[in-house]
Amino acid sequence: MLEDFLNTLEDQLKSREVAAVFTEAGMITGWGSMLVAPDGYLKAVRELTTRYGTLLVVDEVGSGFSRTGKMFAIEHEGVVPDLVTLAKAISNGAVPLGAVIAKGSMVEKYASAFKPTSTNGWTPLACAAGLKTLEIHLRDQVWKAADSKGVLMIDYLSRELNNHRHFSKIRGKGMEIAFDLDNSINVGEGNSSVSTKLVNLCMNEGLHLADAGDCVQLMPPLTITEDELYEGLSKLVTAVKKL
Repeated sequence: MLEDFLNTLEDQLKSREVAAVFTEAGMITGWGSMLVAPDGYLKAVRELTTRYGTLLVVDEVGSGFSRTGKMFAIEHEGVVPDLVTLAKAISNGAVPLGAVIAKGSMVEKYASAFKPTSTNGWTPLACAAGLKTLEIHLRDQVWKAADSKGVLMIDYLSRELNNHRHFSKIRGKGMEIAFDLDNSINVGEGNSSVSTKLVNLCMNEGLHLADAGDCVQLMPPLTITEDELYEGLSKLVTAVKKL
């Protein structure tokens, strides 16, 4: 699958008419899928874009700041893109903030002539929140805890739900984990889907899930304790077994 994709990508880049490739770092963090690319995906894309003079832009809005068990998801394959986009976790949700990081060699020549303007950008509060968030991640090496807790999540769910009809294809990195549901199975509640029933069962036990359709996507707070994590996973497992 990866080889076929890379061959198709190279065919497009050979024209040297493609300005940039935009991609996430190997995980689709958007709601409702949570797909994970094969190992080597991002590194191979970097090699091809370099070969044909195409910019590589990586979206780290969802995967940045320790979520996947690395400070940034690009570190899983040691890739340095030309541009990286950041938001959301950059200020820990305290206040809206976004950023684009570019290679110095791309912007040094133009930096003195660049005069950005914004009605509500770079507020002191947002910048202070961003700086403090970065400080805490680096000080506490939050990505290490995210990595170990992610392993705990996969191990627990795999052990407790092994061979269950509503549990398959568990996947993820760090504290972004998902598994698939089979919404084609009748759950005996009119037209309610499996995912809707699961969300309702969990809510009744004080566990909030968002209805992601055919998969359950888990992104607990990075600060969650192991006791709290086990409590939430236990409620989820109990709900799945009631389906």
